[in-house]
Amino acid sequence: MLMNKGYYDLVIIGGGIGGYSAALRAREYGKTVAIIEEEKLGGTCLNKGCIPTKAFLHIAKDLKNQKINSYKYTKTNEKSSLGDSIANSIQDKVSTIIKGLKYMIDKAGIDVFYGKAIAKGNNTVGVINIDEDEQNFRDVPDIVYQNLIIATGALPFIPRDIKLSKNIFTTDEAFKASNIEFEKIAIVGGGVIGVEFASIYSDLGKNVTVIEALDNLVSGFSKELSGFVRTHLQKKGVSVRTSTCVIQISDEDDEVYLMLKNSGDIMDEMLTDKALICTGRKANIEQTFTELLGLDIHDSGAIKVNEDFETSKQGVYAVGDVSSKIQLAYTASKSGEKVVDNLYKGKSDGSGVIPKCIYMDIEIAQAGHVIDDEEDETYIAEKISLKLNGRAVLEGQTLGFIRMTAEKNTGIMTGVEIAAPNAVDNIQLCKTYIDARKTVDEISDIVFPHPSYIEVIKDAAKAVNKKLKRSKHQEKEQNSEIFNEP
Repeated sequence: MLMNKGYYDLVIIGGGIGGYSAALRAREYGKTVAIIEEEKLGGTCLNKGCIPTKAFLHIAKDLKNQKINSYKYTKTNEKSSLGDSIANSIQDKVSTIIKGLKYMIDKAGIDVFYGKAIAKGNNTVGVINIDEDEQNFRDVPDIVYQNLIIATGALPFIPRDIKLSKNIFTTDEAFKASNIEFEKIAIVGGGVIGVEFASIYSDLGKNVTVIEALDNLVSGFSKELSGFVRTHLQKKGVSVRTSTCVIQISDEDDEVYLMLKNSGDIMDEMLTDKALICTGRKANIEQTFTELLGLDIHDSGAIKVNEDFETSKQGVYAVGDVSSKIQLAYTASKSGEKVVDNLYKGKSDGSGVIPKCIYMDIEIAQAGHVIDDEEDETYIAEKISLKLNGRAVLEGQTLGFIRMTAEKNTGIMTGVEIAAPNAVDNIQLCKTYIDARKTVDEISDIVFPHPSYIEVIKDAAKAVNKKLKRSKHQEKEQNSEIFNEP
């Protein structure tokens, strides 16, 4: 039902995590809110990204480790398959979360219109509506807004020379049963998404090859973590080909053909059953919509915004992947909430450092400023193996490490890298310490539960602190020798 005869304090285009987070926050301020969603609530994160990928990861780990009864993922009738069972299990988990999201949005009193938003000028949006249940087209009366947030997310970026087909697909189609049942797969792109799927497919017993044009996997992560990811995947049986470009790819006779070229201009051919394209994502903007609003667009295709996420048009904001260089669900959520706080409360605090995470059978996480060397003129770093952690030894989870970087002059911790079973959880505490500019000396004095994985943070701080004091002592001795020279 339209509130206030079609007028809303805030209208949000896109019901993904950036959009619904903003909507829920605005209702806390008592504002009238509407979401216009073209497909499904939850956006990419809930329907095609974070959530189904982690469900897929959990299933693959279970099957590999045989920690559950296999009947849960075996055929239930003659027409079903393992792929069907896995796909259905993923969808069941996603549906449960969607139901919870819909409950929260409905309880908050947020109106949701399913359809395509059309900018009409004068703070007015039209909607070509698709009824969520009946899928019938019908027009919705125009909606007038005081403020507008565009939160339409991003789409898979497909290089110009790649044509999608039955066997060449993106992560949007990765959870279909037909794309789970195969023997060999090539993953084009060795970023976070690519290596996560490589780990999943490997755990399912697939023959996996990752093809990356750059010299290293997961660019943007430290040299230490990038090397760890590569070595770990290779130990799992994944073939990793860096500095390699895909020159040609085609789906022929139900088999995928790839022509590859490495950094030495040596050509190579490859045949596989499937190819997953993980070559990044691009902002999901409707050109006619942004043009009618008169918004400025980056050359990359993302909407230009200022530090408060306001576009070139006053009162119109863009949050999440549609405007941000950092395409993460939690940054989208924070930016949506920040816009609302700025509108109805006043300037909100910044986000601090943004953790980056990789979900495999072992988790990878990084936050803050880290250095690749042991030390330089400004920073110093130290690495601690999980083999020194009591909890890890007890549970047989000693693969991994924590590596901490601190300022030489102050001892302030600036960054952390973690490879561990629960690295994603532990990196949040590290982020808190980094934002608070805690010193390694202060962290060394904090009481942590024992035995626990989180103790590695204290152990790393102690190691850095010890190394820092030793470095300062050596520097003092060197200065003393120079001073005492005849």
